[in-house]
Amino acid sequence: MRPLALSLSLLLLPLWAHPAAAAPTPWLFDFDPNISKDPSYVKTHLATLKAGLPGLPSDSIGELTSKQTKLYFYQDVIDVLLLAKGSGPGIAPPVTRTPKRCVAHGAFAKPALLRSAPPPGCAGHEQALMARFGQRELATCAYVEFPERYVYDHQPLSLILPTTTTNLELLIAILGEALTHVQYPTKLIPAGFLPRAREVLAKVRYATLKQELGQRRASYQQALADLSQHQSCYEPAALTSFSKTVAALIAELAGAEQDLDALHNAGLAQAVKDRKAIEAQGRKRADLPYPSLTDRDRELLAFYLGGLVWRVRGAGLINEDKIPLGLALTFVSAPYQLIGDIAGGVDGQGVGLPIYISENWGYYKWYDMGTDPGSNDKYADLVEMTNRGKRATELVAPLLAGRGFDTRHLVAGGLMMGPCYYYIWEELPAFKLGLPCKTWPGAPWKANTPGCLGAPHYMQFLEWPTAAGEFCTGAALALGLVKTLLRGKPGAACTPDCFGKPCGASDTCGGTCSVCADAGTAVGPDGSAVAPDGGSSVTDRGADQRFDAGASHPTDGAARRDQGIAAQPGASGGCAVGARAPLGLLGVLVLLAMLLAAPRRCCASPETVPSEHVSCAPNVERPRRSRVPVGSAADGGRSPRDPGS
Repeated sequence: MRPLALSLSLLLLPLWAHPAAAAPTPWLFDFDPNISKDPSYVKTHLATLKAGLPGLPSDSIGELTSKQTKLYFYQDVIDVLLLAKGSGPGIAPPVTRTPKRCVAHGAFAKPALLRSAPPPGCAGHEQALMARFGQRELATCAYVEFPERYVYDHQPLSLILPTTTTNLELLIAILGEALTHVQYPTKLIPAGFLPRAREVLAKVRYATLKQELGQRRASYQQALADLSQHQSCYEPAALTSFSKTVAALIAELAGAEQDLDALHNAGLAQAVKDRKAIEAQGRKRADLPYPSLTDRDRELLAFYLGGLVWRVRGAGLINEDKIPLGLALTFVSAPYQLIGDIAGGVDGQGVGLPIYISENWGYYKWYDMGTDPGSNDKYADLVEMTNRGKRATELVAPLLAGRGFDTRHLVAGGLMMGPCYYYIWEELPAFKLGLPCKTWPGAPWKANTPGCLGAPHYMQFLEWPTAAGEFCTGAALALGLVKTLLRGKPGAACTPDCFGKPCGASDTCGGTCSVCADAGTAVGPDGSAVAPDGGSSVTDRGADQRFDAGASHPTDGAARRDQGIAAQPGASGGCAVGARAPLGLLGVLVLLAMLLAAPRRCCASPETVPSEHVSCAPNVERPRRSRVPVGSAADGGRSPRDPGS
């Protein structure tokens, strides 16, 4: 059995309540520049970093301290870092799956049905019958009870293309199958993680699972019909027993479908509350895919997907030789667009490309946090790496700001790049999470690639601080993107709708209808809709704070006018929702010009004042990946990978 059977084992760690730090700096770290090796250098580059920062959102930022330095992160980042710091010793045991819903499926064994001297053709009838009960067919029930099981049916691909990673279920399968080979230390994954992960995966795969359940139930029912039609072929006692078994399988599928629908409907109810909480603030957002995912589901899904794909783009987990068209194009552009779709719908269109372009600017000079002999110290590298994180948002932030979004969360997520690397180098230098491969140092770069479990599809995962820093960076950036999109943008306030509805019914704006006529329906004095308080209220949030069943939404969004969204009356119970207007040729040209020209708008002339989102720092030329042996003198004794590639 694989070490820890978890389809996306770094997908959805739950939050614990931690007190937020008071007044974090807008650049997300705090130390006295005079303790650095070169205070003048640090102060100069810190001033560059501070220029044009939009400020921090009022929520979600917590604090960690490393010696004399305060670092500020999203609470999700803090939770993962602290779990990693407290993990071990030893390897966690495999997950056990004892079926409760799918007992008959788990115990199924093909019986001997044929009579001792069956009529002609009976062998063919039995063969066709048993084909309905293959291993894949019997797994359908388990896919609902244990949603992570589907990754085990995924065969590693010989080639992974950018088009491959545009499908969310397939992307999860690719990453999840690789992660099932990882050895996890004890105390890394808390008890509540797996149930929550299963819920989110089932919501993502709801349509697929519903279709498979229907097909399998129809197939089992046809099997019963075939048994009846060809009963002369089979021993009577065996026929009766097997018919009961098939009936039990059908009953289990019906029960599994009820469980799936209950989960889906509960998610829909919470998702409506999440959306109405936004609309009650006079904000709006587009319809989102996977409708039963709550806002918190979307944040956690994006957080772990973002971290995983950012690590793969740095040559980790999945063998780079299987990704012929480029690591970043395949595992940044397409996956981050998926993340934009998950949280923004049509308003998230086009975010993957600018993030991919920004990723290509490189950052190999600073990733070592002062550990490279002869280089700047850790304080200088912290400043520079944080500024590099700021640059990661310089194309996508104005794109979303132009659509009316408050991008402070997005920029904050980017800025966490520096604190991520700094904390991991200082506090987690020995943390490793990966496959039982040949380990660093001592093996040439390529020798480590095909050596994992004797399979050519995998590489080391989080095998040294820079690798863990990549995961942390991608996760924080993705979370900032999703928080930005989920909070919506200024729009028409939701109009309560209670006309003709019974008392206690939803007013479609997060409240309930309570002003009722004699007939028991909620109407206003003039026959119009009336909400219980004349407006709307958000009640019964149903949030379990420990396991993040709900989400809160601040009211600190900037009032920016949307340039490309038209309100659509009558949608979603009468509340206005956003729909993108056609971009048009001119819009496409303007967008391309912005994306391609933004990095050098102010750099062409030193007299030009930098804009809020554009850095004038020169682009760093990215070196080729080293192929020298790891740990050699030419490598300075460390890994040769280029984290900016």
